[in-house]
Amino acid sequence: MPQPFKNEIFIKNNFADVDLKDARLANRLSMIVEKMIDKPNASLPSQMEEWKDAKACYRFFRNPKVTHKRIQTPHRERVKRLASKGKDGEVILFIQDLSELDYSSHKNTKGLGQVGNQYGLGIQMHSCLAIRCNDNTSEVLGLAHQIVWERKEKKLRGKPKIGEQFRALKESRVWSQTLRAIEAPPAKYRWVTVCDRGSDCDDLFYEVKRLGWEAVIRACQDRRINVNNDNKKLMEWIRSRSIKGEHIISIRKKGETTKRKIQLNVTWERDIILRPSEGNGAEVELSVIRCWNEEEGIEWILYSTIKIDNLEEAIEKIIWYSKRWIIEIYHPYCLYILLVLSIFICLDHFLGCIRNFCKRAISSSSAKITHWPGFTVSLNFAESLPFFNHA
Repeated sequence: MPQPFKNEIFIKNNFADVDLKDARLANRLSMIVEKMIDKPNASLPSQMEEWKDAKACYRFFRNPKVTHKRIQTPHRERVKRLASKGKDGEVILFIQDLSELDYSSHKNTKGLGQVGNQYGLGIQMHSCLAIRCNDNTSEVLGLAHQIVWERKEKKLRGKPKIGEQFRALKESRVWSQTLRAIEAPPAKYRWVTVCDRGSDCDDLFYEVKRLGWEAVIRACQDRRINVNNDNKKLMEWIRSRSIKGEHIISIRKKGETTKRKIQLNVTWERDIILRPSEGNGAEVELSVIRCWNEEEGIEWILYSTIKIDNLEEAIEKIIWYSKRWIIEIYHPYCLYILLVLSIFICLDHFLGCIRNFCKRAISSSSAKITHWPGFTVSLNFAESLPFFNHA
């Protein structure tokens, strides 16, 4: 059962082991975190209360010893330890998601990369939240891994060059890189990575199999599959299967402010051989689930590396996938229990964006988290800080 949130315990558990190569920086980090927890919605000067502390905070963010990896590593290790404790066979979901931080309005900021359309500027952020699934609740353990990078600007006209195509290929590997960074699950524990359509790539399937993970992945590509030694195309084949059951979910669709219950039709098939989309990659055996509601325009086609034999098992995987919305909430809001961990959302020498995921904004300039449709978060920045000048 989750314990009540206490500032001093949180700081000790997540920041005491941060090695910044300077005891003064370590002490300053604890002070900054404590003040930010006390006033999570305030501006940075208001959080620090005194101007001398605000200036010290800015100097802290600028210090080259203060890096993304150094601050994040102790927390990552703690999350892995928590995920390795509990009952045998307990399910830990590692929910991955890619988001974009749009700073197009920051005209004078250096080091930004392309986001959104060809004219947007910002950074890419790939996060992985670890969640313990209990009977009726989900306990967020923390941020298991995170990769942040800036995409190089590309040409606005003509066909993509080989280098641009290679860049897209490398970006698709962040899903499998995340699993490699977290490493193989311990014996007797079920670690399941849950991913959206952007993860539907051969590299991730290979890494799941190699490391001994399980996965629930939403299908994107109309892949070649083998069903009883007969070659098929995934989308047409799974959509031709008859309904085997129903399931009700609570969901808030784009443009809606409240959740409502929607009934989904469910079907599934097991022992499907997934063929690699390119080259001579390894084939993967898995189950495929389809849940849909035509009137609501909802359709999820999910791969499961866990074999499915009945409706209950199919619904379990659908519920796991529906938990993915937790990270959709995390990106714009940063769940309060992880609020201070938002200082991990940064590039080296860019810890000034510690406030990017506060619930509310203050206002001199703004940024949009574009990956979550219909939601805008205003962010407070000091324009003079060299946030992205991390060369």
